[in-house]
Amino acid sequence: YLAARFAFDDDRLEEAWSAFLSMLAQVERGAGTDQVHVLRCLVEVGVRLGRCREARAYAARAAAVGEEFGLDPHTGWFITALAELAGGDLATARRLAERGVQAAEERGDTRYLQRHLLLLGQARLRSGDALAARSALSRIRDIEASHAISDPTVNRWQPDLVAALVALGSIAEAED
Repeated sequence: YLAARFAFDDDRLEEAWSAFLSMLAQVERGAGTDQVHVLRCLVEVGVRLGRCREARAYAARAAAVGEEFGLDPHTGWFITALAELAGGDLATARRLAERGVQAAEERGDTRYLQRHLLLLGQARLRSGDALAARSALSRIRDIEASHAISDPTVNRWQPDLVAALVALGSIAEAED
């Protein structure tokens, strides 16, 4: 698993894709959380590879497995929102990310809060609402600062925040 995640982070996407497909065959007989986790990884890799149709299919599968096993729905919302943002419906992605932000906040789930905020910021930026995108993406920056997180592989929000700031004319802040 770690080798596949490092391959993903290093943009060795075909290697990561193959590894996660192999893992999926192994976890399909196990716990729902393992299946959903590997399916999420396949969606993440598929999106970066441009395999949007496959990413959406894996996202739907993750949502079904999550429902079958009674897992927290905000995980499935993230996976589906990610796939929709890449190759589906922007409004659906935004709506799922908004629901995910609220659910993650209620549960105190900082990791998924950041993930949903990233997708929400991207959806808002793509729909032309740079101010709302800035708000969502700045929250990630603030969460990372308050938790002393500085690993850019955790969430790649920085380029989207820069784009929102430039769109708003906040060039000095974007440079920072």
